[in-house]
Amino acid sequence: EQAGRVKAVAFDKTGTLTTGEPVVTDILPAPGYTAGEVLRLAGSVEIGSEHPLAGAVLKAAAARQLELLPGTGYAAVVGRGARALLQGRWHYVGSAAFFEQDLGLSLQDWEGKIAELETEGKTVILVGTEAEVAGLIACGDRPLETSRGTVAALKGLGRKTVMLPGDNPRTAQALAAEL
Repeated sequence: EQAGRVKAVAFDKTGTLTTGEPVVTDILPAPGYTAGEVLRLAGSVEIGSEHPLAGAVLKAAAARQLELLPGTGYAAVVGRGARALLQGRWHYVGSAAFFEQDLGLSLQDWEGKIAELETEGKTVILVGTEAEVAGLIACGDRPLETSRGTVAALKGLGRKTVMLPGDNPRTAQALAAEL
């Protein structure tokens, strides 16, 4: 009886509507860096992190047999990214907001590519130092096979469905459109 009175259903995205197992889909290095170097730096910062995107980065680095750099001072910046001291210099991995707002870096040269990847439903993380962006890594997560049918069934019953993602709006909108 209680379920019959439900008017709206709210879903988390990762692991509820998607597999929860993102994979690295794109690596775009800045001039002077290679894709391998960007992935190696990101993996070195993400050692020990339990975040799903960190797992994707570490799996991609292992698949390429990249030797990660030893680091110290690892710290997660909740909801923003992570940092670690590698070879005597702080390196960061995180969202565009983290690099712009916390590190004060301009992302003007990256904005178009970030928007394009997010519109494709990918989550973009940046890699760099307090002085520069070394590159970006995009990760994608597939919808669960049951998600499309579940959302359609709820809508067919006249229920409103909403998604409460931790991702940026473009990435969330791409998944919402797909479902």
